[in-house]
Amino acid sequence: MGLINDDQSLDGATVRGHKLRVWDEGFGPLWVYRESLGAVGVVRARTWEEAHECVVDEIMDDGDIDDTDNQPDADGNLPEGLSWRSSGVPSQEGLESPLAQEDLNGSLLDCLTDALAAELEIEVQVS
Repeated sequence: MGLINDDQSLDGATVRGHKLRVWDEGFGPLWVYRESLGAVGVVRARTWEEAHECVVDEIMDDGDIDDTDNQPDADGNLPEGLSWRSSGVPSQEGLESPLAQEDLNGSLLDCLTDALAAELEIEVQVS
């Protein structure tokens, strides 16, 4: 049995009692986004690519748009680890920048199986 069924919604997720950011695209399996210090969020999306877009838009920490080191170069490319959020400012409480910042020490986006959820001590809340 999976962590979520087609007729359910992703309402929340925790790791060892600490709240994770979540995003539900409506259909598909769950995906966990981890950075070097651990799990950051859980998203529901049909494919890895859709899940990654959700992570950039709604899960990754804010990049500081006012930091001069975070400005695009002459060709319009952002520095390593930074991405523009396609939806602009995220809906998540506590996030407010149209710029997302990925952990340069490492990040992973994996399908959240029952076994991985148990290993990472992640609990999901569905309704």
